[in-house]
Amino acid sequence: MDDKLFKAILSMDSYNRGYNFSLDVGGGDGSFVLSRQCEYEADAFSARVTGKEAMAEALSSLVIYGETYDAAFWKKIWEKSDSGADIREMTPYAEVPAFFRDIGDMSETVNRALKTKTDYASTHPSVSDRLAALGQPFALPEAPGNQSAARLLGATEQKLIAHFNAEWQAAAGEHWQRRQEERVHWQAQYAELKEKPFSDLDDDALSALISAANYMEDHPLFYRANQEMLRRHPEEAGAEMNCLWYRLIIEKDPTQLEVAEEFLRRHPAFLPNVCRHAIAYLQQAGREDEAAAYRARLEDWQHLDDAATEERSAITTKDNFLPHGLPEAFVQELVAYIKTHPMIARVYLARKEVKYIPERPSYILAFRVKSGMFDSQKKVNNSIGDFIYRSGLPEDFIFIQADSVQGIEAKLKKTEGALIYTK
Repeated sequence: MDDKLFKAILSMDSYNRGYNFSLDVGGGDGSFVLSRQCEYEADAFSARVTGKEAMAEALSSLVIYGETYDAAFWKKIWEKSDSGADIREMTPYAEVPAFFRDIGDMSETVNRALKTKTDYASTHPSVSDRLAALGQPFALPEAPGNQSAARLLGATEQKLIAHFNAEWQAAAGEHWQRRQEERVHWQAQYAELKEKPFSDLDDDALSALISAANYMEDHPLFYRANQEMLRRHPEEAGAEMNCLWYRLIIEKDPTQLEVAEEFLRRHPAFLPNVCRHAIAYLQQAGREDEAAAYRARLEDWQHLDDAATEERSAITTKDNFLPHGLPEAFVQELVAYIKTHPMIARVYLARKEVKYIPERPSYILAFRVKSGMFDSQKKVNNSIGDFIYRSGLPEDFIFIQADSVQGIEAKLKKTEGALIYTK
């Protein structure tokens, strides 16, 4: 990497470090637009400092080598955890220079990068859009060396490598260990269950086999096990989606695009999954125009998903409630949990009426607290926090104190089956 290119990359980084304080503004469409605009301004600033040609080469280098670094280099490092390697013996930052020197043919990565489009949820514009804004073509970079780093850092280079390795080992140690334990678990499940005929597996064991085959990337077994789940439970949408993925991505069967549309008519909540699989298939097949149509659908869904998230973010006096519709066994298990928290005096469970993505239910769990005469507010707050935190309920459940919003409890009292617990 020559000095001019090195300066271009540094100028991009320094500009963004001084500007990005304003970007984390909530994840709506406005923040994505702002984030992308900041990147364009950072590019323009860097081009004024180093020149447009150097800037174009820097952008090209970052998108090509950055993707390879994330996708290939670190993948190989983390795969070593699967063989039982001790993280204390791992020195990834010492391996970085050799990795880039021996990186090999980058043509596929280049083609993929140039085909990638800026979409609604992108925090950064695509490299093709950033280069177009500079009026520069893509500049295929040469493999980076270590001359600039050595010249800049001198003897400090090895000290930094040692520091980064130690810092990474400390930060990654817990995940490294958990990954090793997970690998051992799924290897054992895979070895045990793959030898058994499906007729010997109950639904739980079959589900475990599906997960194990997926983890071990045994795609044919993954497909057959999902087919068996569908045979037992034809309404199982997840298994149907898995089979569709296998036929489209692994077998590359183009007829599955039509199958996917029929599937979506019955299960619209799977639209983002279908769109992402279709985009991957069509891009690989060189059918970019058709992929663009799925990309547009995915963007529309992301707008809708943002609206649905905002709609579910709070409970107000204008909200209406419906019977929760949850299985009785689930409710009984929830009530048993509530009883382990003596400060919880009453609980309502209902479904919030929503406008956006109604097939994705939003539940409200409203509760009243009865504290003792000498209980401090801190004790009450801790008890409530413990009740919510330990419930294990997913994020589509909104916890709220029943008397915290005027009129909510009155509405819940009129909702059929909403009162599930009272002392």
